[in-house]
Amino acid sequence: MLSIIVGLVFVLIGCIFGGFWAFNNLRSPEVFEFAPDPHDDPKAQKKGGGSGASESSIKDETQKREDALKLFLEFPYFRLPMIIVPIVRDGQVHAFLHLRIAMKATGRESFQRAKVLLPRLVDGIYGDLYASFSNLWNMRSDPKVSVIKERIFYATEKVLGQKHIETIYIREIVFKRTAKQ
Repeated sequence: MLSIIVGLVFVLIGCIFGGFWAFNNLRSPEVFEFAPDPHDDPKAQKKGGGSGASESSIKDETQKREDALKLFLEFPYFRLPMIIVPIVRDGQVHAFLHLRIAMKATGRESFQRAKVLLPRLVDGIYGDLYASFSNLWNMRSDPKVSVIKERIFYATEKVLGQKHIETIYIREIVFKRTAKQ
């Protein structure tokens, strides 16, 4: 009886530690705000060990990286969190569409409007892609980027209004089919 209780205590402790580990290591790092990758910091790389580069080349590299980060952090560009859309047909999930999107606003007012309405914008894009892909997707081929951009632009205009977004950038697109097909 004592061995059963001790075994259950160990199982309980294992479950608790496993839950903490899963919570800290498996949750999605994608949030509405951008956090730069710590490995992308040339100053930290310089402290970690000399690469033999001159100080001016390190400064140039630092400036290039900061400019690249600002491209999607400041007016007129903004990023959306990752959007994952299941492709459902006849009650079955046939594929998943993973998207990372950035947009360019037409002006500061449009940029601020998009930042405020970001949750609605993400929901509008997700809802439109979810509803339309059951009809737009041909099961013999992957979806076309032009069609996806068109649907995103349509959903964006529904949420923000006309002439608020100049360009839509699809930064990453992954289309994964499920095994059951």
